[in-house]
Order: sequence, then C-alpha cells, then structure tokens
Amino acid sequence: MQTLILATLAVLAVLTLRELPPWQGIAVGAVCGFLLLWWQRSRPFGVALCAALWLLFWGVERLESGLDSDEALVAVCRGTVQGLPREQHGRIRFRFRVLHCNAPEGVVPLGMVARVSWYRVEDRVLPGERWRLTLKLRPPTGRSNPHVFDYETWLFSRGIGALGTVQRTDDNTRLAHGSLSLDRWRWSVRERLRGATAGLEHAGLMEALVVGSRDRLDPEQRALLSSTGAAHLVAISGLHIGMVAGIGYALANGLWWAGAFAVRLPPVLRERRVGAVLVGLVFACTYAALAGFSLPTLRALIMLGVFSLYLFARLKMQAWIGLSIAFGLIFVLWPLSVLDAGFWMSFLAVLAIVVGLKGRRHWSAFRQTLWVNTVIGLVLTPITVSVFGAVTWLSPLANLLLVPLFGFLLVPCVLLASALLFVQPTVARWLFEVSDLVFGVVLSVLAVAADAVPLGMPSVLGQWALAAVSIVSVLLLMPRSWTLAPLCALGALILAFSLGPSRPVPGTVRLTVLDVGHGLAVVVETRSRTLVYDTGPRYGGFDTGASVVAPVVVAGGRSRVDTLVVSHADNDHAGGVAGLLRALPVDRVLRPENGSCAPAVQWTWDAVTFSIEHPSREDTGSENDRSCVLRVQVPGGQSALLLGDVESRGEAALVRREVAPATLILVPHHGSKTSSGAALLDQLAPRVAINSHTRGGRFVLPHPSVVAAYAKRGIPVFSTADSGALRVSLPAAEPIEGAVLQWRQERQRFWHRISSGD
Repeated sequence: MQTLILATLAVLAVLTLRELPPWQGIAVGAVCGFLLLWWQRSRPFGVALCAALWLLFWGVERLESGLDSDEALVAVCRGTVQGLPREQHGRIRFRFRVLHCNAPEGVVPLGMVARVSWYRVEDRVLPGERWRLTLKLRPPTGRSNPHVFDYETWLFSRGIGALGTVQRTDDNTRLAHGSLSLDRWRWSVRERLRGATAGLEHAGLMEALVVGSRDRLDPEQRALLSSTGAAHLVAISGLHIGMVAGIGYALANGLWWAGAFAVRLPPVLRERRVGAVLVGLVFACTYAALAGFSLPTLRALIMLGVFSLYLFARLKMQAWIGLSIAFGLIFVLWPLSVLDAGFWMSFLAVLAIVVGLKGRRHWSAFRQTLWVNTVIGLVLTPITVSVFGAVTWLSPLANLLLVPLFGFLLVPCVLLASALLFVQPTVARWLFEVSDLVFGVVLSVLAVAADAVPLGMPSVLGQWALAAVSIVSVLLLMPRSWTLAPLCALGALILAFSLGPSRPVPGTVRLTVLDVGHGLAVVVETRSRTLVYDTGPRYGGFDTGASVVAPVVVAGGRSRVDTLVVSHADNDHAGGVAGLLRALPVDRVLRPENGSCAPAVQWTWDAVTFSIEHPSREDTGSENDRSCVLRVQVPGGQSALLLGDVESRGEAALVRREVAPATLILVPHHGSKTSSGAALLDQLAPRVAINSHTRGGRFVLPHPSVVAAYAKRGIPVFSTADSGALRVSLPAAEPIEGAVLQWRQERQRFWHRISSGD
C-alpha cells in the first residue's frame, strides 16, 4: 500500500509540471531510480521515481509523434481510417493514421494519427479503408476556458497528433477497401442496428449502449442526462463491463448444473464459481470488443482479470493488493491514461466500495447499495468538480435507481436484441421497441425531477467546501467502531452546503471573456447577479451557449442568468443563445432588433451600474454598426465598455455622443480593419483592450493596421487566441494589465500548446 501511495503521488506531481524537465535531469532521475530499487528499504521510493520517469518518457514520445508546426498547413496524405467514422451534421469525422505525406520532412511524422473532419462528402468512409486525401492540418489544440472540458488534454491522452479538414479537390481518392477487422465488424453491427431501430425515438441511446457510438444522441437528451448526473450510464465504461460480467456470471450459475452433467468439463471448471467467473469474463471481453476496446473498458477488463486469476489459482487475495496490481498494469501499458479523469474515478470508486463495506457485510443488500452509492458520490465529488466545474446533487439518488434498471433490464435487453438481429430480426425489433418505451419513461421521470426538485439543479463547491466533502468521505469510510464518524460527517456536510465559490464583493465586478474562437461571449458577475453579453457561435451540433457559457455561469455559483445582452444577430455572437436558454433560466433578454437595447436602458446591481450606450433610434447602418454597446461602471470611476461588432459608422456615432473614457474595452469587430478607428481610441483612452478572435481562420485577425493603432497609443491588447479565456476584476489593481488572468497560462501543463488553433 505504501508503494502504491508513493507512486500515485509521484504521478500526480508529474501531471502538475508546466514544462518538461531537461533530458539531463531525466537521466539523473533514472540513475537514482535504479539505485533506490537496489536496496529493499528504499524500493518504494524507487518504484515511485520510476513511475514518474515512465510517464515523462511517454509524454515526450507523444509530443514528438504529433504535428511539428504551430501553424496550419495543407498536404496530400495517404493513410488508413481507424475506428468508427462519425456521421453528424453534414460531416464525417474519423481518425486517420498517416502513412505518407508530402509535407516538409519531420513536420508530419509517419504513423501520426489525425482527427479528420470531411464536410459535404458524397462517398461513404468505412473503417480500415486506405485513402489519399488533401488535408489542412493544424496543431491539436482546443479552446481554453475555466470549468469546461479540456479538449487539448483529451486529444493528447488519446494520441491525436493533429486536427485535419479534408479540402475539396478531385485528388481525394479511395486507394483500397478495408479487410475484415474489429472496427469493420463494429461498423456492420452499427449499420444493422440503425436499420432495426429506424423510427424509434431513443435509437441513439441504444446505439451508444451497444457499440459506444453517440453520434445520434439528441441534444436535449444529452443535456438532460448531464444535468441529472446520468450521462455516464450511456457511455460504455467499467460500470457497463461489470454489469455484463455480472450477467454472464448469473447466467452461468443458472446453467451450471446442466453444463456440469451434460459435458465433461476440465477439473478447474467443475467448480461452479470458477466456471461462472470465466463465462462472465467472456461476456465482458465480447462487450469490450463491441466498444472498440476503449480505455475505460480495458481498465475494467484488467481489474476483472486480476481478480479472476487469483480465483483460478485458488489464492486468497486482499482487495487492496488486487487493486494495486491492476493499477500498476494499466499504468505500465497505458501511462497517459492517468490524464483521463475516468482513470482516477474508477480506482477511487472501487477503493470506496472495498473500504466502505469493511465491517458492514452483515447489512442488508439494500442498505449496502444505498451506503455504497452515497460514499462513491462523495468520494468522486472533488474530481467531478475539478474536471466539470459542477456536481449534480441529484446524481446519487438517480444512480441508486437507474444503475439497477440499466444493469438488470436495459443493457441486457438491448444487447440481446442486437444479438438476435442476425437470427431473429422480428424478435429483435420487438425488444428494441420495449427498450424504447422504457427509455421514454426513464427520461420523462428525469425531466420531471430536474424541473421540480431543487437538488436536481447543478451545484458547485468552493475550495473549502470541497475540503469539507473530502472530510465527509474519509469519516464515512471509517470503521463502524468509531461512533462519532457519522455525526462529524453530518457537520462537515452542512458546512459544505453553506460554502460556495468566491464572489465579487459589493461595488466590484468580475468579467470573463471566454475563448469561443471567432465570436464573442462575456460573463459579467457582481455579488448577487449575473449578466451574459453575447453567447458565441453554434457550429453543427456544438453550441457554445450550452457547452461553454452555461458551465462558466454555474461554476460561479449561479443557477440562472439575470440579463442576457445580445449585441446583434450574427451567428458568432448569437449562435449560442438557444443553447444557453435551454441550459439555464434567463430573466431578461436585451436585443437591438426589438428596441430593448437602447441608450435609455440603465440599472444598478450591487452598487455596479450597467448602461446601454448604443444604438439609438436615429442610428443607421449595418447590423454590426447597430451592435448593442454596454458599459459596466464600478464606484470610483473604472469601467469596461463592451463594443460588439461596431464598425466605422457605429464608432462615429459614439464619438459624436462624446462617449466617456473606459478603463477596459473589448476590441470591436474582433480587430477587423473597418473598426478601432483613431477617433474612437483617442476618445475612450483605454488602459487595456481584449480581443476575442481565432487563429488560422478565414479572416486575418486582428488586421495589421489595428495592431499598429493600439501599439501607437501604448494600449496593451490581450487575445483569446493566445491566452484563452481572460478574466479581470474592476476596480483593478494598478497597473490593470497585471490584473488580467490568462487562462491558458493559468492551466498550462507540459502537453499544452501555447497558441490556440482554429
């Protein structure tokens, strides 16, 4: 146990590194690690040091296997399609292993895996096929925002070395059809499944449970499952592998007598328990193959395999020893899996079950199940909050009811129907219809719970509250002999509910300009109120309002948006409005199109004044020039001016009205050459400016003339393309440029790129 703890701490220390250490330091560490392994007393420290070096070695190797360029490039590449292509919103997305590329030497490593998107494609792309494609390749980067899914880490942990887009040319050619393979078998099962479930409302959920493909999940279904903490039930993971292994175990137990007398079994299988475990393993392996042997399923298989081997060898094993062996095997085989939150959640959940049931074996099955769900929910809360920014308090209750329902009814029914597709399609269709009906009932109940039960709303915890929850977890895992544990746990839990994330004090305001690519979204927070200025774009199935803006609002401890200001109707500013309205209640929406956004509109929250500066009724021009301009003023004179997409005509109107200077401004129209005129900059005299834009898109932003205009006046400009999300509080310390928090630098780890991609 000591060795496991030390190795875990060493691995976690490596994950906090902002830069890779020099190779000389790694070499010295390797020598020290082997020396420590030589003496028995220091061996745990040697194992820990070797674990850290093993992770660093794989990190270096993974970085070297990616695209060696900070800018996008176009190249003709030959390669093989891997995995199941995803067909969604007019595009196909697939993994493409590059076998040859006409790029400069060393820029595109051979064997590199790119995540490729192909828009408006007419051909079908199947697993295992070889293609020659003209690709626009760019670094594997993503948007960088607090409390939002870290796409860049996800790409790195899965070995994606580049992102690519297929260019429309006549040179895109299929070179060879794929042969029989695991991915081709999964694809054929998926296609047959789609045909059998055509017309069913919840066909996407069934497809997710059978082959792990979530292409056809409805956005409303995704949002509901996420808000109630049930999303993990439709993502094939260790839980599902355990369910299927349990089904195989129970089935073998029921048929053991007939099998034992009808067939001459090997001696090792004549013991009912051993044979049942073996059948459970076969079931689990088959299901993992359907899921493409994803990392979560492989983790579960290794854990099952370790415990099964001990059973076959008739050895008694303590649970923590089996857990340590499984941890070590998974880490040695896939060291970068430690970047996946699911890795830690899996082991912590198993550890909580093992420790939590110690001394409680005599409890009833229902009482044990209730206890395990409660303890697991508390133990995993800190990781859930750190990764997703929020925790759903309805989750433990939902899982208590839904896990048995999925384990005993939905998963067996859907898998049995999928197997019958090849022999009895009529019966299979009937089973799919029954499953569809049950899914409908489940989602309806979840929808009612999420709307009617306050605990169904996502909640967040501050650092002190997370510490309290951790204390609760430890206390509840204490042996029953310590009678004060439940009482102390209750006190810590009450403390956790009463504490939340930090909020601005009255008279101050916190502005967060989010990284949404080519677009704009700003979250403005006072002590008790929240305003959102623009919501970013919507591209296909990705909606920044629901996926980026809403999580940041919730992570601030807010359950609603008091006012939403939409500067104008362009997609890059208003595309996420519908998603935000679905995700959170919004009390008031101001738009220039209906006259609700006008200079007479003004209000005060927590001693902070909000006022509309533009447009007035007499203003004319394009939608950009009539963007809603909002000023946020704090006591003492400092203010922020949010300018939307105003261009030269809108800027001239602001200058005519003698708009007051501002401490901070948003660069209008993302820094295009038709904005940021000299007259406006001289009138506003900002101390700092923030530009929300992307890098490598269709437009060259900011325009060189705009960059020169700000530089000439000594105005520092912070860019979301370089810095990710930007956060500043007013009134700010002097100088204000030192008070701007740059999220990309804040969360920087050695695998993150400095600049953002398209």
